Amino acid sequence: MQDQVIAWTQQLRHARALRKVLERFNVAHISALPVKGIVSAHTLYDDIADRLLTDVDLRILPGDFDRVLVLARQEGWRVIQRLRAYANVVFVVDGVCIDARGYPSVPGLSRLTVAAMLERAQASTVLGFPHLLPSFEDHAIVLVLNVFKDRLVYAFRWAVSDIERLPSHRDFDAEKLVRLLREVGAATIGWIVADWMVRDRKVAAWRAVRDTIGPRPPRGAFVALLGFLRKVRPSDTLLLRILARAAADGREDQARALFHMAWFQTEAWLSQWSDVPFHRNDATNLKGTIAGELRK
Repeated sequence: MQDQVIAWTQQLRHARALRKVLERFNVAHISALPVKGIVSAHTLYDDIADRLLTDVDLRILPGDFDRVLVLARQEGWRVIQRLRAYANVVFVVDGVCIDARGYPSVPGLSRLTVAAMLERAQASTVLGFPHLLPSFEDHAIVLVLNVFKDRLVYAFRWAVSDIERLPSHRDFDAEKLVRLLREVGAATIGWIVADWMVRDRKVAAWRAVRDTIGPRPPRGAFVALLGFLRKVRPSDTLLLRILARAAADGREDQARALFHMAWFQTEAWLSQWSDVPFHRNDATNLKGTIAGELRK
């Protein structure tokens, strides 16, 4: 009960901060799309108090990175992270972290773009005020990519809960989701996540997605290697992260993902001499992750 009260309070506080940000963005003609937790709470759960939040995730056009950075400073919002590799600006509004980035997930994991997501988004007031709402399939792919980039077991349990609830939504259609996964070059990732949902998380409804992609995974040798390393070297996070970044279906996307990873690491290292140092949770901190739950 206490956790639900905390989550409900978080939802209200985060929604209020998001409304302020979107109003300022609208004046500045900056397009933004809420995704992940704050959207999942209102579309995948019967009660928003069942979904914890740690921040508000926004997707912006990569070209708006500098404009968002300037606007945040003009508004007096404290910028706590900026990463050009991800077109990512994190700032604090009324005590709430707003994480705005120019890619649906890690660059290179798929060919899905924020521009395409914005084009397919619909006007909505599900959060209690006017905003754009991503299409169901676009948001599902964002959630799938989010869990995958955290190597499944290092994903937060509430992010995994979002994935588990997707098949129960009235708009869930395995064939439509698989069609988009293939279109954006993320069928391999979709198969891995769907298989994990069926085998490890016991969510039988994901079988339709896995089997629609194929009885065997695309890039079978890669999937076998990734699965083997997850079992025998689960603590080797750098090796797994590098391999996971090459999970896209196309070689050009794989190369782009590895390039952005190197760029990201370089920016993170250089930020120690910046006025906005890069902050990141310790990878060994398992609190709130599936790996942490399994170790209990």
